[in-house]
Amino acid sequence: MQHARALDRLVARAQLAGEAVLLEPAQERAAGPRPPLVPGDELAAALGIRPGPELGALLQRLEEDRFAGVVSTREQAIERARALQTLFRRRRRRG
Repeated sequence: MQHARALDRLVARAQLAGEAVLLEPAQERAAGPRPPLVPGDELAAALGIRPGPELGALLQRLEEDRFAGVVSTREQAIERARALQTLFRRRRRRG
């Protein structure tokens, strides 16, 4: 609750000062974690893989890509996961 009040004060100050401040990411973090674009079980089914380290790595990377703005929809996340899956498999074969 204290963080929410501090964020509200920050927003009010930024608005009063008329400054262009990037507040949206701070507000999103204050709201708590967002649900994944694609839940793990659905991603596993879409890719034809079982739950395990590969799925975990894909989900983690998708969340990083979401934060970076690389993906923003469920469809983009699945396509990105397919590309990453191919990349991960190539790396494993190389050594």
